[in-house]
Amino acid sequence: MLTRYHIHIVDDELTNIILLEKMLNNDGFEVSISRSGIECLKQIQEVCPDIILLDVMMPEMSGFETCKHIRKNPKLADIPVIFVTALDDRDAITKAYKSGATDYVVKPVRLDELREKIRTVLYMQNLVKDKSRLLKINSEAVVLVRYIMQSLSMVKRVDNLKDVVERNSDTVCDLLQQAKLALANNDSNGIEASIEQSLGLLQFTDKTGAHLSAFVEALEMITDLMDGISLAGADEIAVKKADHEKIDELIARLDVENFH
Repeated sequence: MLTRYHIHIVDDELTNIILLEKMLNNDGFEVSISRSGIECLKQIQEVCPDIILLDVMMPEMSGFETCKHIRKNPKLADIPVIFVTALDDRDAITKAYKSGATDYVVKPVRLDELREKIRTVLYMQNLVKDKSRLLKINSEAVVLVRYIMQSLSMVKRVDNLKDVVERNSDTVCDLLQQAKLALANNDSNGIEASIEQSLGLLQFTDKTGAHLSAFVEALEMITDLMDGISLAGADEIAVKKADHEKIDELIARLDVENFH
């Protein structure tokens, strides 16, 4: 089901409200109403509309002041405000735009004109939202590519470490064979040398194995992050600062240059 655009009417004149509400309902909009600026500010805090149609001359708080309050509130500041008022002099129009108006319609309202202004404002709002969404997706894509490249680099380094472990294991087997031959020949020096070399390589292999474990931990975390990015919506934060710090910590432990 498609979400309907929500338009909030602010006017103290019932006749104007009825006219605008009928037109907007017929055009398929969701409509809410306030009879004063103060009431408007309270209502739109609870449910933000897509557009506000705002009268200027109202009791307690004018449309100009109401619009200024809207623009000062970070939660409400981006809501388009179209002034709908009987004031049509240049000073009033200038004051409206200075207070934060998006557009301006003079009463008596020509419905076709108001429809076109609403359509234009919604179109512009959608362009802004689409741009923001694309920037968000692009940002997440950059992060995803970064971690893919990082994970590919890690895979290569893991393969190198595995080769080192395998080579050392083969060498240990050869040394043990040499120790057996030395034993058969009563060569105590040969036995001792082979055993010492074997123990040194086994310690080396054990340390390399610890690095492999750290690599696996980092790769698993990167894979989870990549899955999170692919499943996250455009408005969700897929990679947190703590995730970056954790991976950086793991990488710092992987001083593999000493193992080649």
